[in-house]
Amino acid sequence: MANCDIQSGRLFDDCQDNRAGVKTVFFFRHSLIQNVTRNGAGEITYFGNGTMFRFEQDGDHGLAIQEIVKSNDGSQFVRFQIDLTLFYQTPQYWTTINYLKMGRFAIFFMDYEDKIRLLGEWSAMERMEGVVESGKTAGDNLFVNLSFHGNGNEFAPYLEQFTNYPFDNFPVGMTPPYVPSENQIIWKNANDHITIDNIGNSLIYG
Repeated sequence: MANCDIQSGRLFDDCQDNRAGVKTVFFFRHSLIQNVTRNGAGEITYFGNGTMFRFEQDGDHGLAIQEIVKSNDGSQFVRFQIDLTLFYQTPQYWTTINYLKMGRFAIFFMDYEDKIRLLGEWSAMERMEGVVESGKTAGDNLFVNLSFHGNGNEFAPYLEQFTNYPFDNFPVGMTPPYVPSENQIIWKNANDHITIDNIGNSLIYG
């Protein structure tokens, strides 16, 4: 918001240079975290194998907090907390909700700069609370708020930057998977041949 004076009639959206916060939350069983390796920049390049479960957040929800806690004996640690909101759930979705509430996870989150960080490398992230808002009818819930917390001995480390979509450079599965929509071109995929015609105004695939 540099050089932006909201009091001078500027719209709030005009003053947003970038956004902080949580764009996507990924859950990974903490027991599967093993042999974590880092590159020279301190970014994680490997953390284990397994399945990642992703939950997208909208622009108004999703919060990650890292807080330094100091004790009387001079020791200190970092306390992590992440809040997410799951929207318009059906009764059948409660199996997933209860799994999240009862589980012990390593939680990854992606911000609006598409940078991913890991919460819970050393100790599992566990649920603090869960708040359910009622929907229009019995058993129809509008949304669920979930909060998880954990501790670490350093701030949440970044992962090595992905290529096309999150975690495509790690040996993990993704649920639900990332799939391109009809209006997206996936660049640099094997066996793809994309060229521009001689006029320069259209793409040719084949």
